[in-house]
Amino acid sequence: MSTSPVLDFDRMSPGRLFTKMFFPTLLGMFSGSVMNITDGMFVGQRVGSDALAAINIAAPVFMLVTGIALMFGIGASVRASISLAQGRTEEANREITTSLLVAVAVVTLLSAIILLNLDTMAYLFGSTDRLLPLVKEYMLWVTVGMPASCVMFGGMFFVRLDGAPKFAMWCEIIGAGLNILLDYIFIYPLNMGIMGAAIASSLSCLVGALLIMGYLVFFTKRIQLCSLRAAFGRGVRWLQTTWLQVKLGLSGFLGEVAISLMLVLGNYVFGSLLGESGVAAYSIACYCSPLFFMINNAIAQSAQPIISYDYGARRWERVRHTLRLVLTVAIVCSVAMTTLIILLTDPLVGLFVKDDPTTHVLAVKGMPLFAIVLPFLAINVSMIGYFQSVKRGTWATIFTALRGYIFLLLSFVVLPILWNVSGAWLAIPAAEGLTTLCIVLFACFRISRRSRHKS
Repeated sequence: MSTSPVLDFDRMSPGRLFTKMFFPTLLGMFSGSVMNITDGMFVGQRVGSDALAAINIAAPVFMLVTGIALMFGIGASVRASISLAQGRTEEANREITTSLLVAVAVVTLLSAIILLNLDTMAYLFGSTDRLLPLVKEYMLWVTVGMPASCVMFGGMFFVRLDGAPKFAMWCEIIGAGLNILLDYIFIYPLNMGIMGAAIASSLSCLVGALLIMGYLVFFTKRIQLCSLRAAFGRGVRWLQTTWLQVKLGLSGFLGEVAISLMLVLGNYVFGSLLGESGVAAYSIACYCSPLFFMINNAIAQSAQPIISYDYGARRWERVRHTLRLVLTVAIVCSVAMTTLIILLTDPLVGLFVKDDPTTHVLAVKGMPLFAIVLPFLAINVSMIGYFQSVKRGTWATIFTALRGYIFLLLSFVVLPILWNVSGAWLAIPAAEGLTTLCIVLFACFRISRRSRHKS
């Protein structure tokens, strides 16, 4: 098999590498966001707003799996990228193999626990008695597909590291297209309701996982999966490797779990303020949130292998150049998207609900407030991704904990008391804004300290 990479991380400029990484990654994630929104449209229009609320309550299950996949995918890809830059290809192969197998084992165990405790998990995530049957039905069939989704989302990092972002893009596009097609078939002609939406998601993830595994087994250029003996045959050293991967990628896991916490807290707060209609209105914002996160995640994930490779090769100016590029693109894109969402709120909400005027009005009032989060999110995701890429996992974890847990919890507790429903909508933007302030202060402190040392 040829060993020449699809993208030359040594000779291409950071700008050109980023462009070739970013657009396929963005298109792939965009297809996933379209799939998510279409799923919500089919369910909301055909099954009703209760089903939409039920999916929002069950969504943290899927977020947990995505978090585990990101944790191992980010940790292993950063370490493997640095190993490749230093000429240690076999070590890079062991990194990706170990992470993929351990991640799938963890997700399989988690799936079994959820399947054995559906009622408990549903209530834990904020289900009411009225929504419980719908939540359990959706959670059951989504959980079955969780190991496949882990392979799909975690494997994307290794495909991009191999220099094939377009293949990763097509895996996401094919999976999303299949999900939309199956959604329509299962929900409309077959009238399977919310169960049909869950089965469609699980089947599309299975197809995506098969495509990813096919690439990693047969078509890689720079890295490849190694044997079990090579990955685990060195005593307990694989445990140390796994721990270092977890340490680097922990912020990715915490970020996804934070989205789950965002959903759960929002469900409780909006449910207490406005009842089921409030949860349904909030669920529309949550269905659109992948669009919010999509561009920033695409930027961070596109830059990660570039920054990690140059960091491993000790090419500091290229690292700084890529960071400046990432921040510029992220901020410009986020401001543009915020403007569009504010201008197009009414037709956007209308895609999800047509026979529930209460939910429609609540969502139209809240979405512009929710959209304020985007510029802050752009800076936070870009900087956390940078810290991960240069092996500063501790700082990445600290800022992730601030934005996704400490400030989020404080905002959901305090702001609804101060401003009622408007405060609830502003809780997430406030949490991200406070985190941005902390990152800016941290950066100013580091620059000031560096200047003092030079003088």
